[in-house]
Amino acid sequence: MPARQHADSILHLAIIEAAHNDTLSAIVLEHERRFTIIAPAHPWGDAASRPAMEERAAREHAELVAAISEGRVDDAGRIAQHHVEIDLELLEAVRRRALRR
Repeated sequence: MPARQHADSILHLAIIEAAHNDTLSAIVLEHERRFTIIAPAHPWGDAASRPAMEERAAREHAELVAAISEGRVDDAGRIAQHHVEIDLELLEAVRRRALRR
């Protein structure tokens, strides 16, 4: 597992553990098991889109950690909700590419 992928997973797991939310934990653990935007075999990423998504994920991680550390609960929730949209956006891009074929 590449170092960035491992760090990404550790961050996500630490946040859900701190949240003490069993449902969120189950969902994220299943997601982490199946998908990550920086995995070498990401099922819908491509060489052109991956760097931008990795940069976005890193930026959002930093924003999320800062919000959590500073106790800005509403900001942390907003950032987290936006962050999970990365994979949804990638799935939509794949769907559009498939329709063009």
